[in-house]
Amino acid sequence: MASIEEIVPVLPVSLVATVFLEDPEEWLSEFDVKAYVHRLIEELQSKGARVYLSKRSGEHTLTTALNMLKLRRLVVESDGLLRADRESLPVLSYYANAIDHWRQNQPTSTSEG
Repeated sequence: MASIEEIVPVLPVSLVATVFLEDPEEWLSEFDVKAYVHRLIEELQSKGARVYLSKRSGEHTLTTALNMLKLRRLVVESDGLLRADRESLPVLSYYANAIDHWRQNQPTSTSEG
């Protein structure tokens, strides 16, 4: 029987939040954020995660997720660069924790025994 963690889809906000938590002090361009997200998607999919981000609308979806974090002031912007808002790290962690189990060293298939 599959665990709940294995069937819950990976959502864009969790992906973007994860990027900003890697180094909360680092300033990133939007391009860098999206490039990191794409690498993260490949990593998670290789472990069996269900990532729902279509190739057709994926860029728009990532932009929307990033904008939602900016609107909530979880991410700050200065001179075209972005970084995590220090005071909002707990909220970013909450979003990122939804996919953290996929980033741990776990086998790609489960077996009970």
